[in-house]
Amino acid sequence: MAPVAGMLLIAITVVLAGGVAAATLDGPTATVPPSAALSLSATDDRIAIDHRGGDPIDVS
Repeated sequence: MAPVAGMLLIAITVVLAGGVAAATLDGPTATVPPSAALSLSATDDRIAIDHRGGDPIDVS
């Protein structure tokens, strides 16, 4: 009877560990914040901002 009980406990442990692993690994993924590359230049009375790349910027 002892070998059967031992195998049953091992089986329960494996099933529970699989459930915890599946729940943990299937969690939400982290979102990546937006990023952009800008170039700034200034003259006497003007400031120019040039969007060099990255995510689009809404200027409205």
